[in-house]
Amino acid sequence: MKKAHRLAMIVACMTPLWASSAEWSVRKYQSGGCNVSESISFRIFQKEGFADAALIDQLESHRASLQVKWLGGGTGRSWDPKCDIHIHATPEEFQQATKRSPDMLASTLLEIGEGRVWRRQVAIRGDIQKNFTPVILHEVTHVVLADVFRDFQVPRWLDEGIAVAEEQSDRRANINRQLLEAVEVSRHSDLIELMTMAQFPVDRTRSDVMYAQSASLVEFLLTKKSPVALVSFAKACRHLSVEESLRRHFGFNNAQEAERAWLEWTINTAESSETAVVVNQ
Repeated sequence: MKKAHRLAMIVACMTPLWASSAEWSVRKYQSGGCNVSESISFRIFQKEGFADAALIDQLESHRASLQVKWLGGGTGRSWDPKCDIHIHATPEEFQQATKRSPDMLASTLLEIGEGRVWRRQVAIRGDIQKNFTPVILHEVTHVVLADVFRDFQVPRWLDEGIAVAEEQSDRRANINRQLLEAVEVSRHSDLIELMTMAQFPVDRTRSDVMYAQSASLVEFLLTKKSPVALVSFAKACRHLSVEESLRRHFGFNNAQEAERAWLEWTINTAESSETAVVVNQ
């Protein structure tokens, strides 16, 4: 197959120079003008230096934990092809390589079909400092989820919702505040609109609300059922209406009932968090 042949050609051009190991076995070599750090599941490309062993350990551990959580267990094998992560030193270098806006922090490219993932690739700006680790873990979450939905695109709300819900970052707290503000003035999307949305709005503020709403919805549904059950629900939505899927998998009579329960949970959770902060202070 053409895709498989193209990936084989990429592997063939690699020339190992020396090896190193931490918790995970890591090879370090040069290829195409880049320094490459290769572990069981990842190849990290950068022009200056090699990837830190702690980062590779974190990526491999993140992959393994997500597979257990969302696939119901590890796949029992390494990724083929591996996930290529390209670290670009500047926004301009990122734009030139990805053809994306230099304001973006990262992007992920996946090719799926015929029951497998043909390509796993992440591009990330190396200049984002303290945001680097949460952003790269966010993108790797998308890569892991592609293993769950191997024959069709992961629903946008679920893909971003899980990736944001798995974050532990300042960004998460910021977009949660935007969500609560949007809910107060009924500027959020209703459940069916969110679950059937192919792309989030271009407007940054509106898009951030969609990210936060998706993460909140994921966390709410996980209070009802397991991660594997949530995946089954999302797959069922391909063949059934959202309302029918909500009824069968979560016991809601309709989308309006589910939305009311989600909004109540969102507000109560936010109030509990604020109370906890005040008490701790």
